[in-house]
Amino acid sequence: MEVSTRAAMIAAVASIICAVIAATASIYIATRAGRQAEAAGEIARTAQADVQKLRRYVYDNGTLTETEIAGAKMVVRVNGSANAGPVSVPIDMERFVQICGDADGCLLTLGATRFRQQIDGLTDESYILQVPLQGAPCRFFWDVQTRGWSLSQACIATYGLYAYAGVYPFGSYQFSRAYQVYEYGNFYGHDDSQIGSDVDTLPLNIMSFKGACFLSEAPPDRDRRGGHLLPDDPQATGTGDGLYLIASSPDWDDTGAYPKADRGGRSPWPEDDPLRQCVLIAED
Repeated sequence: MEVSTRAAMIAAVASIICAVIAATASIYIATRAGRQAEAAGEIARTAQADVQKLRRYVYDNGTLTETEIAGAKMVVRVNGSANAGPVSVPIDMERFVQICGDADGCLLTLGATRFRQQIDGLTDESYILQVPLQGAPCRFFWDVQTRGWSLSQACIATYGLYAYAGVYPFGSYQFSRAYQVYEYGNFYGHDDSQIGSDVDTLPLNIMSFKGACFLSEAPPDRDRRGGHLLPDDPQATGTGDGLYLIASSPDWDDTGAYPKADRGGRSPWPEDDPLRQCVLIAED
């Protein structure tokens, strides 16, 4: 009897100890979770305060206008076709204007994925660049009222490249070829001009990357060669209202404009690769 009583007492004490330990652990876990939640809330409040500190200050003839900087970004992609002509997607103009239609404009970058490496002027199919090969970021402005726009002239200017010729140290740097950051582009324009060319009498392309990708005021005219675009008519919903990102093709663009290997042969951006993409990035 005495043994069983002692065993029962030990069991009861053990149960009490276990209960105390469990309760203590629960209190510790709850306290720790509460502290973590409080810390997370403080981080969120600090981040929100930092966002609120981002301001845009515009001094217009001495008069200050202050607005918040959203810091928004937009990424637009379109896949090229497999030997089926150019492909285009419309730009979400509401968000695009929010990013680019203010006093400091936006930065536009245009590029393309899946370019092949060239070795001695010939395309190497074993090396495919999955990330976008891209041109320079360019300051871009958009006027909400008139739909006029401008692109940094530095991105359209032609530069002379110099390459080392001869054998060091007896050689010298000599003019190699002309280089343009964005070929087939305009300094400025006016969307929805409704005619075959813009106010500057040039095509309706805002910028182009290596003849592979275009940001334009209208989609491509698939029935015509020579890089023609459809009329820029704002009343023609889906073809003339807003801007378009175009993945080019050799049977649509001007002869020789589509990416080609320096020594001929297969294009470094093969027209039969449906996974290749044009990528446009807009940053506030």
